[in-house]
Amino acid sequence: MTGEECFARFHQKLKATENRALRNFNKLDENFKFVVMTLANRLVPGAFRADEVGQPFEYFDVERRRLIIQAMNEITRWGSILPRRFSPHECIVAK
Repeated sequence: MTGEECFARFHQKLKATENRALRNFNKLDENFKFVVMTLANRLVPGAFRADEVGQPFEYFDVERRRLIIQAMNEITRWGSILPRRFSPHECIVAK
């Protein structure tokens, strides 16, 4: 690999780590990706298939990445609405 090729590869990897949507989507587990894709499918039914759940952000085309970002933003909004944790004892409802 030449010095120029090495620099190009380094620059490409640096740009990939600057993309917060790519970085956060890829580092989280398949349960998170399933939830994101399910939310995105509510916006555009059939945009994602069940067998695509484990795929990285780069796998999807630009339009589906936009749906992923929109769904992740919705989940982020939920974080500010919900309290930290719920106790399992709250399954009991007062009469």
